[in-house]
Amino acid sequence: PGCLSGLLNIKKGIKEFYLFGKTLLPNTVLIWLKKAYFLCTRKIFSASAGVKKLIERKHKINAVLDKIDLFVAPSACLSNDFIEYGIPAGKIRLVRHGLNSALFQNIQKGASNKIKFAFIGTFLPAKGLHVLIESFNKIKENNAQLKLYGRLYPYTGFEDYLPRLKKSIKNENIRFMGGFDYPEIAKIFSEIDILIVPSIWRENSPLVIQEAFLSRTPVIASRIAGLPELVTDGLNGLLFNPGDPDDLQEKIQYIIDKPELIEEFKKNIPKVKNIKENASGIEEIYNTLISASAKNLAIQGAREYNKSIS
Repeated sequence: PGCLSGLLNIKKGIKEFYLFGKTLLPNTVLIWLKKAYFLCTRKIFSASAGVKKLIERKHKINAVLDKIDLFVAPSACLSNDFIEYGIPAGKIRLVRHGLNSALFQNIQKGASNKIKFAFIGTFLPAKGLHVLIESFNKIKENNAQLKLYGRLYPYTGFEDYLPRLKKSIKNENIRFMGGFDYPEIAKIFSEIDILIVPSIWRENSPLVIQEAFLSRTPVIASRIAGLPELVTDGLNGLLFNPGDPDDLQEKIQYIIDKPELIEEFKKNIPKVKNIKENASGIEEIYNTLISASAKNLAIQGAREYNKSIS
């Protein structure tokens, strides 16, 4: 209930008013108005009514889930979340993502006198980019560079995040590279040595890590949710405590001090399914379900026929 109580407080028309206000008012005023709104509505919000809505929502979700024969999860972490919610383990299949590996064929890493670290993703607080920048600000060596690829999408409430990130940069080797079109992804990976995934929320199975592996790029990632399933600490990359800039700085410094580890980590990068293999696996799952369903219908039909003649 605590997670959604704020959303339940949003009255009809408020979102439209907020979006209209964005075109006229500065971010500081919008943030103040948003806080004031939730402060006022919290006082008049009926807790019992809110809990009732959440209970009704859960019942509707469970009614839909009961009709599903099989759930596909790309990580053991998500599988466990399903089970914790109440979905039987026997109805869950772990299926890792497959990617378009054709984009990454014959990728060549460019030579450089700097170790090139990179973040690739959406500029949102949940992705932990502020943690990464705080960490890299402390790096003193001039032979390390951090490239930040991505865009800030118009998520309501985070309008000031990118300006604050840019103001927080103190290391001249941190560079915003802007957004890109997906066909350029292999070229981007050809220009970096280490991918950093500093997420502070429960990531499931980020495609960007598998893209890194397709391009033979080791990864430094948060030790959270599904990330340790992909990145094995000390084998194909490094893990650090989520939200801990000091621990992340240690891991970055470790690579800077021992750059030979990059080649060692590359040797242990796992194979990533291509999109054709992924499609074949999903098709096999569908065919198995169809066969099982047809068999169950035949058994049910036979039982009903036997009842009718008995």
